[in-house]
Amino acid sequence: MTQAETHARSLFFALQPDEDVAMKLRHAAQLAKAARRFSGQGRPAHTYHLTLYFLGRHVIGDDGEFPRGLVSGAIAAATSINLPAFDFVLDRVERLGRSDKAPCVLRAAALLDASLRRLHATLGEALRSGGLGRYVEERPFVPHVTVGYSQTRFDPLQLEQPIAWPVREFVLLESHIGKSLHERLAAVPLAHAR
Repeated sequence: MTQAETHARSLFFALQPDEDVAMKLRHAAQLAKAARRFSGQGRPAHTYHLTLYFLGRHVIGDDGEFPRGLVSGAIAAATSINLPAFDFVLDRVERLGRSDKAPCVLRAAALLDASLRRLHATLGEALRSGGLGRYVEERPFVPHVTVGYSQTRFDPLQLEQPIAWPVREFVLLESHIGKSLHERLAAVPLAHAR
């Protein structure tokens, strides 16, 4: 690992599961591995997340800081959002992409992720309005949680017990590249229904 890689960090908004959901995700990952959807160790359960927006990979300077204004601007944009809390369901295991080592993921139910898409779209608009458009990747939003990596193609696997995920907040995470460490920089609560 080079000196630059040692100081590389990624910044992204995501959903993190609570302890109950994380345990269900881990169980689903074990079932996927047993069904030969991926091999190897898989992702550590403490790193499970669903990415909303990736704000780039950055080499951190000696001051330990991201580019000026990025973190504070991202937090300001996120806290300007006023959306209700919601639930969604992960109901299948799929392989994303065509590379030799493609992510094996848990996917959201196709017709039930409208609230996720609304959160994604609203956060993207807030980030662009806040002057952070250059950090916002413009690519299709495919809600998923990576649990491992697969070297072979496979048909989607329906989960016998879909996983209900209550979303009450989203978070800004700093990922320490190569260390399986996600540091929570901010949590943004969603409004609770009355």
